[in-house]
Amino acid sequence: MSENALSGELARDAAEVHWSKVHPLTPLINAAKALTVLLALLTWQAVDAGLNTLPILEQDAQASGVVRIAVLIIVALVIVVLAIGGAFFYLSWRYTKYAIGEEAVYFHKGIIFRSQRHARLNRVQAVDLVRPLLARFVGLAAVEIESAGGSDSNVRITYLREDEAEAVRNEILARAAGVQGTPVEVPGRATDRHGAPTAGHEGAAATSSVPSATPGAGSDDPGAPAVRPVAEGTPRLHYAAAPEREVLTVPPGRLLASIAISPWTFLLLVAIVAIVIAALSWSALVFAALPALAPALLVVGVTAWSRLAGEFGFTLAISPDGLRSRHGLTETRATTIPPRRIQAVQVTQPILWRIPGWWRVEINVAGYHTSDSSSNKTSTSAVKNVVLPVGERTDLERVLWLIVPDLGVDDPAEVLDALLEGSGEGAGFYTAPRQARWLDWFTWRRHGLYVTRTALLMRSGFFVRRSVLVPHSRTQSLALEQGPLERLLHLANLAAHSVPGPVGPRARHLPEDIALEILLAQAERARMARTDEGPEEWMRRASSVAS
Repeated sequence: MSENALSGELARDAAEVHWSKVHPLTPLINAAKALTVLLALLTWQAVDAGLNTLPILEQDAQASGVVRIAVLIIVALVIVVLAIGGAFFYLSWRYTKYAIGEEAVYFHKGIIFRSQRHARLNRVQAVDLVRPLLARFVGLAAVEIESAGGSDSNVRITYLREDEAEAVRNEILARAAGVQGTPVEVPGRATDRHGAPTAGHEGAAATSSVPSATPGAGSDDPGAPAVRPVAEGTPRLHYAAAPEREVLTVPPGRLLASIAISPWTFLLLVAIVAIVIAALSWSALVFAALPALAPALLVVGVTAWSRLAGEFGFTLAISPDGLRSRHGLTETRATTIPPRRIQAVQVTQPILWRIPGWWRVEINVAGYHTSDSSSNKTSTSAVKNVVLPVGERTDLERVLWLIVPDLGVDDPAEVLDALLEGSGEGAGFYTAPRQARWLDWFTWRRHGLYVTRTALLMRSGFFVRRSVLVPHSRTQSLALEQGPLERLLHLANLAAHSVPGPVGPRARHLPEDIALEILLAQAERARMARTDEGPEEWMRRASSVAS
């Protein structure tokens, strides 16, 4: 479809939609940081002025009158500033609106500088429900729509009442999935297909569609979605939330323990203990080195807090919409990733996690990555690509089965063991030859690549085990990489390019002739996989995993 035709189609859709306002407190919440700084500055100035004028008031009555006049002028200026700010916030709210159409989600805002954003429903990658700390106090939430095309194509609707935000998310997911509701008659006024009242039909029946995940409920058609009545005056169609089933939850104690025994935290604790022991000898060199420890403490502290605040209370559930995760301490985030949006999977295990047998799983999703500038980076932004912060082997297998239901091998247990914990040529992996030990003293035997009927499996790492899975149908492009030393040793790296995210699929230090052969064969496999890919039976697989 041409760009002109696309613009015309969206323009017609935008002209027909029913526009809704965000919550009136939205400008205040968006400006909360600036207002806090301004309030602190005014308070400091008022206290400072009061302390400076107190001696004058005690000594000179005429000067005290001048001071009172000055105080009145300041108060008047503050009132004027507040009035102007209130008018600005009101106009900002009046010009902020959103709508959900048949083709896209629209969000308009701005007074002097207008911003008009839209996200096409057929390109929606994920829909998040975000509750920042301040918004939670007043019962508000934001809806983030992540779409293919990068951060410039994403939409963030701020702020709505929590129940309204839930309804907006349900409607976006249902429309993006192509769900059509069945009209039902309820007492009230007549409305059009977007819930707007129809002129000249007061008291007539209103129609609305509310699909449910339970087929056939309230309908003679066994394949029709269920519907429920909508109260009079409803501004637009309501879509019932799809049912979900919890797959796993991460206990807070396990999360805290995993942070405590992470590599950087452990090394920092060892360094602190060593410095304290050495400091007992009153060594001047040790005391001189203490300031250099401050940046390391800051980095580790920020990293630990980011994980705790972002991954606290993590739960993963399945629904007809896809994978649903909830997490967050100060800011809570509910993420829904539709099926087939996951492009690559990475499983990691730091060396200290091998004792309790814990694993971490991260994913790449098109248009959904941690460097998204449209999402107002928060403590939870780094968790958007995490589907298992820390879990046992059974949790890991459940998550992998949901994302990659078929490894494409006759003995998946053996291949999975070799991928996660193995080294060498076990289970048929292509591995780095012995000359690679000159480049990787510890990890050369761990490097490996396995090509199955459905996916590329890559492993690496010694101190931190890394395993990557890329379905053939999700391979974006392929490349061979060689540095000067690798050319000298006849080695090459095979990179399977993916969308931006924490996963970087790369098989390191393979024999160059084998790497070239795999690249040519994989390009054909990826093309055939994209062509032959059929409909995904998401709920059948999800139900079997949850049970």
